[in-house]
Amino acid sequence: MGTKGDAIMQGLIAELGAMKSHYTVQRFVSSGSYGAVCAGVDKTTSRCIKRVFTPSLMVEQVIHDHRIQISHQHVCYFMYHIILGLHVLHEAGVVHRDLHPGNVLVSENNDITICDFNLAREDTPDPNKTHYVTHRWYRAPELVMQFKGFTKLVDMWSAGCVMAELFNRRALFRGSTFYNQLDKIVEVVGAPSEEDNLAMFSSAQAREYLNNSLSHCRRRPWREVVPTASDEALDLLSRLLEFNPAKRITAEQALRHPYFSALFDPLDLTEACSGPFHFPDVSSVSSMHQMFLSEVQNFEARRAKREGIMQQRAALSGASTKDVVGADHMRRTHSLMEQADLDINHDHDQDAPATQ
Repeated sequence: MGTKGDAIMQGLIAELGAMKSHYTVQRFVSSGSYGAVCAGVDKTTSRCIKRVFTPSLMVEQVIHDHRIQISHQHVCYFMYHIILGLHVLHEAGVVHRDLHPGNVLVSENNDITICDFNLAREDTPDPNKTHYVTHRWYRAPELVMQFKGFTKLVDMWSAGCVMAELFNRRALFRGSTFYNQLDKIVEVVGAPSEEDNLAMFSSAQAREYLNNSLSHCRRRPWREVVPTASDEALDLLSRLLEFNPAKRITAEQALRHPYFSALFDPLDLTEACSGPFHFPDVSSVSSMHQMFLSEVQNFEARRAKREGIMQQRAALSGASTKDVVGADHMRRTHSLMEQADLDINHDHDQDAPATQ
């Protein structure tokens, strides 16, 4: 094995500690677009296997590893791309339903990926949709109150929870039970008003609890809740964490918010597909091949259109297309992975909020 393979293998062994009880990692095979491939043996079945190792961290790991200093620029950059990912999903008629820091990955180049679509569903007014989705701490009020007519706006609430956690380095609504989760939410965002129409929520118990026990709660100043955030960040946060889903900001509206003024590009909105995302019945392998071919051709057309616009920008600015694209991708922030080697916080027992 070459030097590069040795280095990658050492990284694999170090990073796959949680998998050692299941697999014996034997050798590095190759690397490609999706990461490094390693060969090993399943300890339970003794079968030879190959696994792809992607050099990414969960945002959850980033938040709770206080050796990593998260700047305000990182929070803005991460949230823009998380919400952009949600915009693409929502335009395709898909609700993720399980967004939390453990389901968002960040690479060494700060590329953001939303993962784990096990609970994702088509965004339809189906009255039989289950309300028991996502981790309790990131669950929108309409899910806590068992409203089965929920929409894609549940993802926007979850995004607000992730944003607050990036700033504070701890979850915002750490409820331990059904009722306690309502307590935690209302203590921050305040009790809903009469115009918020509690009748739409399915749980009579939750409505009664809100009316009898929590109606006195008033919204806390967001400056007290997330003290290190900017005014624009707090304004966006307040719009994401609206108790009433009818008042909650959508993904496209969030992308256009002043908080993202340095990042927003109307071209980003063209990446979303239009219409519901679903497959027709496929009767043969050749039909499946044709579907894949059509999708690749459509993708190439969109890519060519985007590159054409980039070339126009380059011509107007006098720079090369490569310079424009590179600046567009890299201008905003530095790698957290590099920073982690430099900025070490030895006090692991205290919260370390996002820094300027």
